[in-house]
This record gives sequence, C-alpha cells and structure tokens, in this order.
Amino acid sequence: TVFLGVVFFAYLVVNKQIAQRVPRLRMLQPLGPLVSCVVGSLLLLSVPPLIDDFKVKYVGFIPEGLMPVSLFNFRLSQVERVLPTAMSSCLIGYMESIAIGKNLAAQHGYEIDAGQEMLALGLSNLVGSALSCYPVTGSFSRSAVANSTGGLSQLTGVVTALVMFCTLMFLTPLFYYLPKFVLAAIVLNSVIPLVAIGEAKRLWRIKRHDFLLWVVAFIGTLFLGVLMGILVSVSLSLVIVIYESVRPQLTILWRIPGTTIYRNMKQESSGAFIPNVFICRIGSSMYFANASFVKDMLLTYVGDLEEVNPTEYLVLEMTAVVSIDSTACHVIHDIVADFRSRGIEVAFAMVGNRVDKTLRKAKLKQFIGEKWFFANVNEAVHFCLRHQHAKKVREQTEKNSADLGLELDRFQSGTLDVAMIDVGFSNEIGFSNDLHNECTMVFITLSEDVPMIMSEITAIFRNCTLTIVRAQIEPLQDEGAKHTYFLKSCRTNSKLTDKEMDRLREDLGQLMRRHVHSSADSRQAEAAEEKPGDASQSQLDRISALERQIDMLISMQAAGGKVLPASLKAQDDSKNEAQKGSRRKVASGAALSSTSSGVAAVKLCTCAPFA
Repeated sequence: TVFLGVVFFAYLVVNKQIAQRVPRLRMLQPLGPLVSCVVGSLLLLSVPPLIDDFKVKYVGFIPEGLMPVSLFNFRLSQVERVLPTAMSSCLIGYMESIAIGKNLAAQHGYEIDAGQEMLALGLSNLVGSALSCYPVTGSFSRSAVANSTGGLSQLTGVVTALVMFCTLMFLTPLFYYLPKFVLAAIVLNSVIPLVAIGEAKRLWRIKRHDFLLWVVAFIGTLFLGVLMGILVSVSLSLVIVIYESVRPQLTILWRIPGTTIYRNMKQESSGAFIPNVFICRIGSSMYFANASFVKDMLLTYVGDLEEVNPTEYLVLEMTAVVSIDSTACHVIHDIVADFRSRGIEVAFAMVGNRVDKTLRKAKLKQFIGEKWFFANVNEAVHFCLRHQHAKKVREQTEKNSADLGLELDRFQSGTLDVAMIDVGFSNEIGFSNDLHNECTMVFITLSEDVPMIMSEITAIFRNCTLTIVRAQIEPLQDEGAKHTYFLKSCRTNSKLTDKEMDRLREDLGQLMRRHVHSSADSRQAEAAEEKPGDASQSQLDRISALERQIDMLISMQAAGGKVLPASLKAQDDSKNEAQKGSRRKVASGAALSSTSSGVAAVKLCTCAPFA
C-alpha cells in the first residue's frame, strides 16, 4: 500500500510540474486526479492478489439515491448529548473555512468577508440538517483540490455539486474498487502547497511570538487533533496578548532643537531634554492590569534622571491612551498625588475625548486642575516653563523679604500671573535624519535675525559639499527668525552621515557664536556712549523712589517695625501693577537674575551653547 501510494503521489507531483512548465500540456494538471482514480480502480480489478494477499483497502459500497429527510426527527431530549459535539464541529468548521479562505485569498489577491462566510455556513447547515447531511464547512482538502486544478470562481462549486449529485444517483458502483491510497495521494498533493513553510520563515524573521504560535498550532493539530490544537494555540495567543497589554511601552520624548517637535529619543539621536521637564508617552490604554506598571515605570524613570536632569515637571503624552477604567483613574490620582508630594507637577497632553469624559466623571480634572491639560506637548512644556519662572520669582521675593524681616501678603510676595509670562526663543541648531524620507533637515533658530546671514549659512553648506533641496524662513516674535533647510550630501546624493552632521554642526556653531559676540559688543558700546545726564525723567523718578524705599526700610529695621508704611505700600503696589502690565519673557538658559527694575527674568534653553 505504501509503495503504491508513493508511486501515485510521485505521478501527481511530476504531472503538476509538467503542466506548469509546458503551456500546451496544462490540461494534465486537472486530469491528474481523474487518471489516478481510473488507473487505481483498474489496477485492483486486474490484480486480485492486491486485495486478497496484500489487504489493500478500497472504498467499497456507497449507498446510492437521495439522502433521507430528517426534518421531523428533531428530539429535544438529545440536545444535551449533541450540543458539545455540535459546538466543537461549529468551531472547527468555521476556523477551517476562514483559514483556507484567507490562504487562498492571499494567493489570488482578493478579500473575504468573515461575516458572510459564517452566514453561508449557517444556511448550508440549516438546509443540510433537514436532509441527514454531515456538518457543512469549507473543506480544506476539496478547496485545495479545486485550487490546484485551476478553479477560479463559484462555478467550480456548482459543477462539483452537479457531479456529486449524479454520482450519488447513478455512479456509486463505479467507485467500489477505488483504492484509498489514491485518495490519500490526491489529498497530499493538493494540501502540501498550503503548508506555508516560507510563511514560517518570515514569521521567525519578523516576530518570534508569531512564529511560536504558528508552530504550536501546526504541531497541536497534527498530534492532538484539530479541536485540541486550536484550543492550545488560541490559549497561547491570549496569554501573549495579555502579557503585552500589561506592559505597555513608555516612550521618553525630547525636543529637536530649533523646533516644536518632540520625538522618541531612541528614534531621534540629535534631540535635547528640556531642563527640569520630563516628557513621557504612554503607549496603550490603561486598565486594571497595566495601570500600576505605568506608575512604577514613571517613578523609575524620574529616579534615574535625578542626576542628569532633575525633574520638576512631568508631561504625559496620552495620544495612544484610548480608554481608561476605574482602576486606572485611581492610579492616575495616586500618580499626581505622589509626584506633587515630591515637588513635581504633572501635566497631561493630547487627551482623547473618551479619556477626558472618564476623567471628568471621576472628578480627576477637578483634582488635577484644568490648567494642567493641554492640546499638545509644546503647549504643556511652555506652561511648565512659565510656572517654573513664576515659582522662582516668588521664592526669590520671599527670601529677600525674610532677610529684611518683613511679612508680605500674597500679592506683595511676588506671585505672578503665569499667563502673562512669555516664552521666547534662543539661538539653536537642530538636526534630524528621520523627519524626511530623502533629506536631512537642519533647523536654525535666531533670537535676533542677522542681515545677510543666509548667505553665510549657504557658504558653509557649499564648503561641506552639501546641496540645498529646499529652504524655509519663518519670522518669529521679537525680530527672531527660524530657518529650515532640507539638505543632501553631494557625495552620496542622500542624507548626511554622522560625520558630515558633526562637521556642519561645528561650522554653524562658530558662525552663531561670532554673531552673538558681535551683537553683545555692539550693545556694550551703545551703553558706554550714554551719559548720566541723558537718562529719561522716568528713570530718574524710579531711582529716586528706590532710594526713598531703601531709606524707609533702614529706618524701620532700626525701629524694629514689621509692617510696611502706607506710603511705601502704595509705591510697592504701583510698582507691582507696572510689572504685571509688562510681558515677561522666558528665553534660553535656566538662571534667575535680578534686573535694574527689580523684575526677575529667566531664560530657558534646551540646547543653547550660543546663548
């Protein structure tokens, strides 16, 4: 039996290869199974020892005629006994149909509708149950045979059904001596192309988890049976899904200098951190299984960055967080409360509508504060910088008043309106090889635009043998400008290498430093040319007022007084009103300094070696 099966299988394989390689003989491929059946039946009829001595198995008697009607044989008492088998048959049949359907759809470039497949199987089984039929499903072997013989449309099924009907009615005696090894050879020859070894290699190369599922499903169905193999593979896939969902990816973001773009630090190598601001993106929805993991990882990240960039503000980018449950709400409350106890404020950026509604229902927005929710990361960072500046001004003022032994109220203690503080720009240079598919992008931000600087920048590009594909210049507030250049290397006609970027960064840095020093020297020269007598009347009045305040403070200190006189308080109020009316700036740097008018100014810089 084995020998004959191998011979017929080899014939079918060779027949298929000849039909595929010789266009004139392509009809041999669909005729191969038919020829095998005829030759096998004639072989058993002509050689009786195969049946008597070698016990070669054959099909035998097949009942002919129509199937008996079973519509009125339905018994409710048998439902409990039949239901487990019926559920197993339903699951196996549907999964087998979808599996073979998707495989053939991928081979021939079309799509299948899983819902339509289920509807078709349900109707087929409903009609078949009235005629004593076997459970109907998309047959793996019959689909493989139809595909291998060139079937392209539903007409294949119609022709097969008509032939089956005629066979059941009139031709069943012809299949009495049909050898089973011929049927096995036909099925194996048709099924082997569906065992996608190449797909397994691709899964191993792309993702090992998917390869593991492929192997478990294949081995499980081969040795444990279809039902147990499917149950084992589905259970393993659920375990993998749960494992990945309980450990969402937390991405650390940093800013590309000269832009408002914040990207993953693993994807963008030339970014820079915002001083005292930690930005993190949560990579999936939060629920009871992963909320605690998110909190623990945030605490770990903040602790690891303590020596590099001490955190005063935490910005959570929530784009990927589609939904949260009640446990996640409790964890978010704990995150905010825990970080605030450490002196760290938490801001939220890009919160979706569903998450926002859940936070409102849980009264978390009331607890956190509406002011800590922002439309994007850049707005959140700017608010954190304003808040940091206002906090430093308040602390400095309270320290000065404590040194003088004075008790100041909240208004006089230097509390600033955060909205009145402006965020300025510094001189920055940024690079990115990831924002454009073909070019390297160079971002140059100037706090004060320099005439004819573009000609000097293009000269540097020429010296570095770089080609400008496109250039953009945008005006910024306070006479600043932002330059964006799309560059290619003349040597490779592609993006810049790390070595080319380092050389370009050094040359542009020298250019920026030269212009910064020249502008500083010009300002010092202008200040030296001014004479004391040229001061405006308002400046003289301010100096006189400050002298009177100092004299009064000295006299109060000598007298042991603790409360400001009304005249001094009025002068202080007018001065504070003037300060609130003026726009304060947060530009590059992070140092607090006092100016001649007593107003605190801070410069924030992510990457500003030229400031």
